[in-house]
Amino acid sequence: MILAVLFLLGTILVGILMILPAVKDYDDLSAQQSTIEEAVELASLPASDMSAALESRLATSNARLREVSGVFLSSEQVDEILNRLFAYAEESGVEIVDLQSQSPTAEAEVDIYEVNTYQLRVIGPVDYLVNFTTRIQEAAAPSVVISNFSIAQEPDTTYQSLTIELQLFASAHSNGEVLASLPARATPTRIPATFTPTVTPTPTATVTATPTVTPTMPPLITPTQPPSATPTSDATLTPTPINAAGEGIYNEDNPAIMLAGGEWERITSSKAYEGSYYYSADENAEIQFVFTGTSVAIQYVAFRNFGIFEVYLDDVLLGETDAYAPESVFEQIVSIEGLSDGVHVLKIRNTSRSNAASQGNVIAIDAIRVPANIAVQ
Repeated sequence: MILAVLFLLGTILVGILMILPAVKDYDDLSAQQSTIEEAVELASLPASDMSAALESRLATSNARLREVSGVFLSSEQVDEILNRLFAYAEESGVEIVDLQSQSPTAEAEVDIYEVNTYQLRVIGPVDYLVNFTTRIQEAAAPSVVISNFSIAQEPDTTYQSLTIELQLFASAHSNGEVLASLPARATPTRIPATFTPTVTPTPTATVTATPTVTPTMPPLITPTQPPSATPTSDATLTPTPINAAGEGIYNEDNPAIMLAGGEWERITSSKAYEGSYYYSADENAEIQFVFTGTSVAIQYVAFRNFGIFEVYLDDVLLGETDAYAPESVFEQIVSIEGLSDGVHVLKIRNTSRSNAASQGNVIAIDAIRVPANIAVQ
């Protein structure tokens, strides 16, 4: 009996190790053979028939490409949808308190499309949150998927938080028409934006030394005195590492840009330098950058829920920058010039404050530029 069982198990094992791979190989070979047979059949046709057959196949391929191009979003439309979400929140009287880029849960086909996945957290009364979700008309597009809805009670408030996962399928082949063909929908009744979450810090009436966010005239921070050996802040002077960054443009994920505090998320955007930037709403968020040179520039992003960050050089507070803007604005610059030639430590810290018009206290750093490359290219 035991021998019979062993013989049966051995037979099954042989099937798994030898027969199944052979079946797979057979399927692969069959597919290759079909392709070869089609090529041989095409080659055997007269020249006139071959031309017609090629034209027919080309027409089929072009039709398929047009079909696909009308399904996917363009990279610009991905940014546009993220902008619209904040507009919908404002219209509904709720607040988006967190927007994080996630690792995609769907596997994309290489060279055809990419999946941009975000987790969104919105707070407000339940009926306001429902109003917000009904405004997202882009969800009717086949390349926009909203899933994993969850609602929870916000601690120490009477409001709820809505968490959703947003997947945006984009392709370089997109014709940009997918959002133009959305079905008409009834516009929800506008709710007065009277909701004020308790988690948002009350902004100070006066913010000193705040460079103005002006795309045509970037703010300039010029030290009025050389950095002294005695820091004017409570921070401890950072030891100088051996390797300091030299002239160049450093993207947010470059090892030279150190995430020294708080939680940061990497956000992808076609408008950002090299396609991404760092984003944080953490009150302890801090970035450090050690460089050598006589000048440096911070390239940041401004948006409707962004707040104020401090700029330190060699542990001396130089000033604050207000990163609020009604719409997303990239390539904003804070320049620091007239430094002594040598190694310096630049620090960027979230103040957890914002002006009265902002909906949050997020800061977003896109790149850091050293000496000759300060001007935006």
